[in-house]
Amino acid sequence: HATSQPSVSARRCRGRRSCRTRRCAGCRTASTWRAGRADVICYNAAISAAGSAGDRALALRVLRALVADPAAEPDAISYNAAIAACERAGDCDGALRLFASLKRRGLRPTAVSYNAVVAACARGGRWAAALECLGRMPGDGVPPDSVVYHAVVGACEAAGEGDAASAAYAAALDGGARLRVEQHRV
Repeated sequence: HATSQPSVSARRCRGRRSCRTRRCAGCRTASTWRAGRADVICYNAAISAAGSAGDRALALRVLRALVADPAAEPDAISYNAAIAACERAGDCDGALRLFASLKRRGLRPTAVSYNAVVAACARGGRWAAALECLGRMPGDGVPPDSVVYHAVVGACEAAGEGDAASAAYAAALDGGARLRVEQHRV
């Protein structure tokens, strides 16, 4: 997630006009957006919300608006939210394109970036692309974690690539990741 869990007042209010305090996060974000002063945090919240709602197209439109906005600069969180929206929609190619765009912009991918793109590859049945992403993580200074290993092993298993799944599983154990054996057939 791009932001922490909203405060109690933000969950209750959700930016409605009925909120009397105007101090909750929901009101600040909504009023900032309406005033035409959207910053990267507002854009990221909108991208994340659209993706969570299953609206990949809207998430990508908001990301494009952020890229075009001279007053705001996209960050890794912006791309992570958009990649996650593609993953939820089963759009592996879109997730891979966004990941490449993140790197072209000079942004450093995070563990969340890799977890989202590998999950998209796994969901799309692209086990080789998931394995390739796993291999690129150390070069980007991002140590693979158990989340990405689970996704890669699962993708390989689903594709019937037992040898690749076993190799990824062994690499996970060698790297100190803790995997739940019952989730995998290796």
